[in-house]
Amino acid sequence: MKENDPSHPNPLAEVNRQRNYRVRDAWDRFASHRQEVTQLLLKAAEEFASQVDVRSVADHDVAGRVANGPCPCLRLAVLGAGNLNDIDLQPLLQSYVSIDLFDLDGAAMRAGLQRQALVADSRVMVHEVEITGLADLLIQCRPQTTLNDPVLQQCFARTE
Repeated sequence: MKENDPSHPNPLAEVNRQRNYRVRDAWDRFASHRQEVTQLLLKAAEEFASQVDVRSVADHDVAGRVANGPCPCLRLAVLGAGNLNDIDLQPLLQSYVSIDLFDLDGAAMRAGLQRQALVADSRVMVHEVEITGLADLLIQCRPQTTLNDPVLQQCFARTE
C-alpha cells in the first residue's frame, strides 16, 4: 500500500490527519513546549557551529557565513512535523541554513507554515511522506493486539 495512493487510503494516515486538524489552532497551548524544543534545537546548532573550524573552510564566502549567520552545513530535519506547534521556525532559521519538514499530513504542515508566515520561504521544504515504512503493517493492528502479535513482531524486525 502506498501512503499517497488515493485509491488505497491508509486508515492510520486519516486518523493522524483528524488528530492534527483537532489541534491545528492550539498554537497558544503549545507555547511552553514549543519554547523548550526550539531552545534545545538552537543549543544543538550553537554547539555544532562552535566546533566548525572557520580557518579550514576553503570558500571564504562560506567562512564568512559561519562567522556571521547560519553555518552552511547545518540543516534541520523535523520528523513528524504535523502542525508545527512544537517548533518556532523563525528563530531556527537564524541558526539552520534550511529546514526539511516530514509528515504524512501535508495540509497540517502547510497550515503551520501559514501560521508562522513562512509559506514562501525557500529555506523550508515540506515532504509529505510516511517515514516509518510501517504503516502497511500497523493498519492491521487492533486494540486487542499484544506485543507478541506477529504483526508487531514484523514491525520490530523492520526497525532493527
